[in-house]
Amino acid sequence: MESIREEYAGRSASAAVAVFHEYADYAAWRLAPRRPAFEAFVAEVIATWRVAGGEPDVALALPRLLRQAGFRLRSATPLVLELIAERA
Repeated sequence: MESIREEYAGRSASAAVAVFHEYADYAAWRLAPRRPAFEAFVAEVIATWRVAGGEPDVALALPRLLRQAGFRLRSATPLVLELIAERA
């Protein structure tokens, strides 16, 4: 998180807005009907991120981490895309 503060502190005005696209439950990425090969792929992506020091579900901790890095959080709005198929 220190690198984020260093990266953006010199570039943004005090009233700048930052938007993040992060995951809260990466493992929820599935297909219907379920496909074991796809779920294995998702599990491998998660494991690879963690081995490299990343956290695929960082959105759960992001507000706290941003505050600790000196950011002021005005709002946090989870956005979920929902598609509904309608039959004619």
